[in-house]
Formats: sequence, C-alpha cells, structure tokens
Amino acid sequence: MINRLLHSEATWRYIDAYLPRVFGLCFHTYLLRQYGGELYALPGWMLGILGLCMALIPDPHSYILVRAHGASARRLLGLAIPSLILKAATCFPIVFAAVLIFPTAHMVTAHESAWPAVLAATVLYGSVEFFWAVLGTISLATGGMKRVALWGMAARLGAIVAIAIAWIFGKSSMTGDLFLASIPILIMWIFLSPWRFAPSQSWRFFVFSLRTYAGWNQGIALATNMLFQMPLLMLGMYPAAGAATVGHLAYISRILQAVLQPFQILQSIVIRDVAQATRGVARLDASRLQWVFRAGSIGVMVCGSAAVGAAVMEGSLSRSPSLLALAMVAGVAVTIWNRYELSKVLATSRLRELFMIGYLPVVSITLLMAVLAMKFWGLPGLAPIIFIGWVGLSVSWKWVDLKLRIR
Repeated sequence: MINRLLHSEATWRYIDAYLPRVFGLCFHTYLLRQYGGELYALPGWMLGILGLCMALIPDPHSYILVRAHGASARRLLGLAIPSLILKAATCFPIVFAAVLIFPTAHMVTAHESAWPAVLAATVLYGSVEFFWAVLGTISLATGGMKRVALWGMAARLGAIVAIAIAWIFGKSSMTGDLFLASIPILIMWIFLSPWRFAPSQSWRFFVFSLRTYAGWNQGIALATNMLFQMPLLMLGMYPAAGAATVGHLAYISRILQAVLQPFQILQSIVIRDVAQATRGVARLDASRLQWVFRAGSIGVMVCGSAAVGAAVMEGSLSRSPSLLALAMVAGVAVTIWNRYELSKVLATSRLRELFMIGYLPVVSITLLMAVLAMKFWGLPGLAPIIFIGWVGLSVSWKWVDLKLRIR
C-alpha cells in the first residue's frame, strides 16, 4: 500500500502543491508574530494585489494540461516560460503603482523608508511561488512529478535554514526574510524548467492557447482571485479598520487560499482525466473524488467557524471583522462543495460560456455592491456581499448546464 502511494503521481502532486501552502502558512505566521500585524499589513495587502495581477495578465500554461503529455508537454512548457517571466516583470510596476495610489497611509508609513525594499521582496516572493505552481501543475502532464516534488522539498528546507540562521544571529528583517524565502526556490525552478529560445513559436503558442482555452481559464482565475482579495482591497481603500485588523484579515485570506489548495490539486487531476478521456486515453473514473470535495467543504466550514470564534474570544478580531472573516470561510466552503462539477466543465469547450454567463457578471456585480456596502454600511454590509459572491461563482456551472438544456 505504501509502495503504491509512493509511486502514485497523485501523491507527489499533493506533496508538491500542498508543501508550498504549509511553508507559506508557517512563513506568514512567523512574519505576523515576528513583526506584528501593523508591519505585516503592507506585504499581505501587496500579495493580494499581486495575485490579482497574476490572474489578470494572461499566460498559456493552463492549456498544456488539457492538450499534451510527456515530451510534447515539456516542449510546450519551454515555449511558455518567456511569457511567465514577462508576466512577473509586468506585475512589479503595477503593484508599485497600487501601493502609491490605493492603500491608507499608515500601512506604508509603518515601514518608514524601507517600504520600497519590502515591495520588491514581496513581489519576488509571490512571483517565485507562481513559477513553482505552474511547474508543479504541468508536471502532471510532463511526467516529472516526483522529481519536482523532491527538489521543491529541498528548496524550502534550504529557505527555512537560511531564515533560521538570520534569526539566530539577529540579522532578521522583513525584507531579508522575504528574499531568503524566495531565492532557493527560484534557483531550483531555473534548474528544473525546460528552456527554449524560439520567440516566434512562443508567440504563436501564446496566441493560440489564449484564444482556444487559456484566455477563458485566465478570466475564471481572475474572478476567483478577485473575490479572495476583494475584502482586503476594500479595507485598503476605506479606513474602516486599523492596520492590525487588515493584517489579521490578510492572514486569514492566506490560510483560506492554503486550505483551497488541496482541492485545486484534485481539480487539476479531474480536469486532466476528463480531458484525456475525451481523447480516448484510459483513466480512472474521476467521480471517485466527488466525496472528497463534499467532506472537505463540511470540514472547512466547521474548522473555519471555530477558528474565527477563537480569534474573537482571544481579542484578535472584533465583531465586524469577525463577520467578514466568517463570510470568507463560508464562501470558500461553498465553492469547495461545488468544485467537482466545476472541474468537469473546466475540462471542456464550455469554458467560454462558464466565464461569460457565470464568472464575469457575478464578480462585476459583487464588486459594485461591495463598494456601495463599504460606503454606506462598512464591514457589516461587506460581509454578506462577499458570501453571496462566492455562492454565485460556485453554482455558475449550473447555469451552463441550464443553457444547454434550453437549447
């Protein structure tokens, strides 16, 4: 049994995809405890903006999972790497401009003159995690899952050792810790990635993949990230809470994204299996995973509600922020419940319809209502809007099925 698990690509996919979430959770907990919520607020907020930028700027990697496997997938990944690097480079000035325009002044002034260095280190950290997430996802198609997972474990162990040494010798700083958490993983990504210099082929692959699949998938990812970051975006733009509260809610958002990660791993497996089954490649029936999504949804709701209650009793969150945190937990639980059905749609040509009649209108209306709620009712008004937005995204796959039945 153990030997079979160690030879299963799904096992190594879980390890590679969830280990960064565990590392990130521990690292962000360390930052919050070491430097406090006031200093953590700015990098937490910037990572949210970076996530939106990453989701907004298109790249072709998602198309590889449904289109190729083996050497063919590795060749396509080599063609996609230049666009991934360009995407990260484009995000830096966008996040810089956002820091100058949007957040309340106390989030920036808490770092005094060090905030540009914090910004650079934060963008590097977020970009490196994005690069590794792409490499891990596509390794399902290239067949190098175990190798990627093992080297990823080694890179993060190196980062932990470097941060610990800096802390022991009293050389810790938020900027330095963010850099130390990024550099070993970046080096390993460079080592493992297939590199191809073929600008014309890369451009043709970029355009074709966006037009047929990746562009619509990117829109869905943007909508999901927008809902994750919308509470923080609103809190950064409106002085409805102090920097410490923003920091704690940013931390909760990071935890929820880490919680969602294993179900996104299952989602990628369902997408691959459904897509390859349509091409005649024999795979196990993906429906065996449906119960995992259902059980996970219940577990997230129960554990998340208990954690928010504990934060209130401890005094970390007051009544209004706790309502918003509970709405975020409930929304993620609802989307996990519907994740299996959503994954089946993501593996088909109905992706465009899912975005156009589901994700785009839901997020647009939620954003408008969130602005109005913050303006007139503050955090108590924002909480139900965020929850309703999550519900809308979660059930939008049903609208696609309804449209097909009406036809």
